[in-house]
Amino acid sequence: MATNFPSSLDAFSNPASSDQLSTGHAGQHDNLNDSVAALEAKVGATGSAVSTSLDNRMANGYPLFTALTTGVSTMPREVVVASNIPTATGVMLLKYFTSGKSFTSTQVRVSSGGVAAAATPTLIRLGLYTIDGASAGALVASTPNDTTLFAATFTDYTKSWSVSYPFVIGQRYALGLLIVTGVAAPNMDGAFVTATESAQAPRLTGQITALSDLPSTFVNGSVANANVAFYGAMI
Repeated sequence: MATNFPSSLDAFSNPASSDQLSTGHAGQHDNLNDSVAALEAKVGATGSAVSTSLDNRMANGYPLFTALTTGVSTMPREVVVASNIPTATGVMLLKYFTSGKSFTSTQVRVSSGGVAAAATPTLIRLGLYTIDGASAGALVASTPNDTTLFAATFTDYTKSWSVSYPFVIGQRYALGLLIVTGVAAPNMDGAFVTATESAQAPRLTGQITALSDLPSTFVNGSVANANVAFYGAMI
């Protein structure tokens, strides 16, 4: 038989001590070899570049045990310890992450912190960017402008993407948050980080200044270091 792993577990038949070598012995070895090969592929060799292997997923920091049941997040939920992550007008905050699963996202959820957006901002949008090997970003999903977002403190806000997006396991992404306002900008939930360390490859956080709307693309050279990481969940 060919192995069923990893889709399902195999059911093996152990040979009896009285069985002749000519009775299924070669098949037993063949089945065991197939199963071991499937196990090795699932675990992965040290330094595996295969995004579905456990070695690669652990090396890339997947939150395997506390990840969202539905969707993916920009950071592990247990490290979201601050509700005073500042935003500023015309500054797109970027939180980079690697998708731990393949699924189709229709919405994005972010949470306001202890300071609400004053009435009324000019623009509030979220954008999802794919990140390539040169750390350049390309916009693949976005939310329409909604200036009612973050009007209340300590509130979850869920917005639909203009077009749903199929996440790919192992792909590097960045979620961008841009607010343009002439009044007080809100705070978000997230964490404070070390800006210089977070800029090391693969980049964890960043910001692009002097924006009036989400850019369709950006290069790594245009991204400044940032000491803040905001939490978002793509669902």
